[in-house]
Amino acid sequence: MLINQQYLSKGFYQYAQIGNAVSVKNYIFMHENGKKCLLIRFSNDLEYTVDTMTFTVIQLDSVGKVITQTNVTYTELQFLPGSTYVAPNGLVVDESCTDFKVVFSSVKSGRYEYLTRGGHLIVRYIRNAEEIVLNEPHSKPIVKNTVKPRRFGKPRLAAFLAAIAIIAMLAFNVYTAYTDYQESQSNRVNRIEIKQSNIFQ
Repeated sequence: MLINQQYLSKGFYQYAQIGNAVSVKNYIFMHENGKKCLLIRFSNDLEYTVDTMTFTVIQLDSVGKVITQTNVTYTELQFLPGSTYVAPNGLVVDESCTDFKVVFSSVKSGRYEYLTRGGHLIVRYIRNAEEIVLNEPHSKPIVKNTVKPRRFGKPRLAAFLAAIAIIAMLAFNVYTAYTDYQESQSNRVNRIEIKQSNIFQ
């Protein structure tokens, strides 16, 4: 298929950017098969290969008024550190678009995600499913189903009855010892009285 291209303008990106991740270097506006397109050249400022980029392109007219916003995600990039990247297909824009701004949402490199929040770059480590299960503080251990022998009766009731039996046995022993003691004292008094009566006879 024959591609009809007409270059309209090009330039360097002029707006402030959050550094240390991916930045916009320059751009080209062009007509491609009757549609106005925008080609953006990105630079990988990280020390690692970028896999995914998610950003928003804010289209502006000649007086800086916002025309529309377009969300873009590039995946499986293999965007090497220190290199530049231009998407093979330009981003289709409005005919009145003469300028633009790029606002990054996230840049992923391996297990790290670089997020822009409130004008700051935040680095987040992406845990895989295995790490989430192993490190989850509220995760419960896997319990294997086992068949336990059935217990007859309730353990608490059995312990309660045993305690009552022990208390009753102790009470009985105390009562028996007390009655034996009383009986021995009574016999001793009787013997003393008999002995004294024999003395006074």
